[in-house]
Formats: sequence, structure tokens, C-alpha cells
Amino acid sequence: MPGSGIEDDVSPGATHPARSEFSGLGTVVLSLVSTLPWLSFMVLPYEISVMGTAFGLSQGHASWIATAEMLALALSAVASARTVARKDKRLATGVGMAIASVGAAASLGPSTLALFVLARILFGGGLGVVAAATNALPADHEQPERIYAFMMVALALVFSALIYVTTPVIARFGSSGLFGTELAMILAFALLLKWLPRGHIADGAARVVSTALPRGSRPVLAAVTLMFVAQAGTWAFADQAGIALGMSEPYLTTLFTISAMAMLVGAAAAALLGLRLGLRIPLATGFLVQVYIAVAIYCQSNTVLFAAGVVLMSASSSFALPYLQGLLAEIDESGRAVALSGAGINFGGAAGPLIGGVVSFVPGLAPLGIGLSLLLLIGLALADRVAVRTIIVGQD
Repeated sequence: MPGSGIEDDVSPGATHPARSEFSGLGTVVLSLVSTLPWLSFMVLPYEISVMGTAFGLSQGHASWIATAEMLALALSAVASARTVARKDKRLATGVGMAIASVGAAASLGPSTLALFVLARILFGGGLGVVAAATNALPADHEQPERIYAFMMVALALVFSALIYVTTPVIARFGSSGLFGTELAMILAFALLLKWLPRGHIADGAARVVSTALPRGSRPVLAAVTLMFVAQAGTWAFADQAGIALGMSEPYLTTLFTISAMAMLVGAAAAALLGLRLGLRIPLATGFLVQVYIAVAIYCQSNTVLFAAGVVLMSASSSFALPYLQGLLAEIDESGRAVALSGAGINFGGAAGPLIGGVVSFVPGLAPLGIGLSLLLLIGLALADRVAVRTIIVGQD
């Protein structure tokens, strides 16, 4: 990108296609379809529970299957990101949804544990393709960070609706209800595919001749991963921290429900703010609020500060993520770098509880809060170093 200090790796005669505006309907459809790769996270507690019931697994063994599913999603996103940015992203999304729907359908009926595990890996792999394609699409837009914010708004709405529906469905139909809900959601969104933007498609004159990512993209991808390591690590042990402070389970459940709903507030704030304050101030705000959350939950004994930290948890990440993804889109307008952000989210989400589990062997919970805070500060430093030298296009 001229004047940004970022080096592209396209052939000398190649130029980036001009950025465009999506139609209103196209933006809505993209925002809805982009929620599919989050399914593994959204239903994680329910999935572990129904797997334990269906196959007689312990919570630990069921968690390993869920981890395999999320790793399949992340690895598939990495593998797809190299090519999906230059392809028809509507077609790529459709292929990924088809693969995921086969995995969801195969999870429905009676099967051996081995076949079930393969079905969940197939489900995750298909969603990884969807993640790469939908995360790459906003890079074609004049204001990518706002599109990412709209995607987070849709995620908050879909997440709330899914949580509302999932419990009664599982109560009535068991595991088939959960996986049937996943399949129904994919098939319903498949009806909207014809309105999904295709994105820019490379031709012979604009062929990417190197698989290397532009300079600056790796630190930002690392920041995405670190943020979700901290997010997942904070979430995984927050219940234990609250109980240690003498809070009841019903009260903690209420706090966690409010936190999930507050995701909409963070995403809406990012969508409304856009780039009025640039990239650096919103990034610093999002990361530093998460540092406060880690400290408030694990490093002090004030119940009011703890409650505020829990409530802000989802809102802080839904506010910061659109700016990280917008920064990736500014660095690499081809969309390859931001297509990898879905992998960073899933790798971080899978690693967070593992890291938290290791640190939790240290007496007390304060070391966990300190460790997660350090990861967030490192992530902020990496992202800010790139943001300070990146020219912002499409600024309000």
C-alpha cells in the first residue's frame, strides 16, 4: 500500500483492485454467514455435555473431541487462506458450508465414537473454509473495519438467539437436537448465498507470485491470537474465581449472561465509531480494558470490580477484533492476511484453557491474571507498532 511502509508481494505489473461498497443486503448476508465459524465456540459447553451423555465420556475426553474440532477449523482456515483471497469467495463459502453440513448431518444419527469424531472434524474443517472466505471479503470494502464490526453485531444477535433456543431443544431431542440445530442454521444461511458478495477475483494480470504475507501482517495475526488466548483463558476460570470470592452460582450465571449480551454493545460501538479516532486509540482501549478484566477477576478480592470485569469481557473483544481485522485489511488488500485471522481466533481459543490450566497449578489465581495481562500487553504492542506506520484508507 503506497506510503504505508508495508511491502506487498505481488508481481510488478499487478495492482490491487479498487475497493468498493457492498450492497446493504450483501453486508447483512455476509454478517450472518460469518457467524457460522463461531458455532464450535458458541455451543461448546452444550456439545461437551451431550457427547458425554451419548458416548459415556468424561468431561475431559469430551473436551478433547471439541478441541480436535476447533483445531480442524483453525488448520482448514490456514490452508484455505492462501488461495481463497484470489477466488470467488461466494463459491468458497458455499463449498465450506456443504462440507460442514455433511459433518453436522453425520453427527445426528447413531454411530461409533470413531465415526462421530470424524464427523466433528469434518464439520470443523468445513467451517474453516467459511471462516477464511468471510474474513477475507471485507478487505475488498472501502471501510473494512466497519464491516467487521457489523459481523460482530450479527454474532452477538445470533449467539443470543442460539443460547435461547439450544437448551429447550437439547432437553427435548438430546444430542440430535444440538447437531440438528447446527445443520438447520447452515441450511438456512445457504438460502442467502446468492446475495453474498463474490469479492475481487484475481486474473492473469494480477497474479500473486509469492505466498509470503506482506510485512506487518504477522505481528497483527499474533496480536489476534494472543487476545483470544487471554480471552479464553480468562473465561475458562472466571467461575472458579467468583466462587473463591463467595459468589453463588446463580449470581455468576446472571453475570455471564449479561456479559454475552454485552457483546452487542462492544460490536455496535465499533460500528458506530468507525475510524473517527483512527486505529490506535480503539485498539489501545480494547486491549487495556481486557487487561483490567484479567486483573479484576484474578488479582483482587473486590466483588464489584469482579462483576464489572465479567460484564465487560465479551464487549471488549467484540470491540477490539474489528479494528485488528481492519488493520490486517489495510496491510494486505488481497485479503489473505485477514483470512488467517479466523485461524488465529481458533488457535487462541484452543490454547487459552490449556495455558490457564498450566498456570493454575501455581498457588492462588493472581499468577493467572498477571500472565494473561502480559499476553495482552504484548499483543497491544505488536498491533500498535504496525498501526502507527499504516496509512488508513476510507477514514470518516
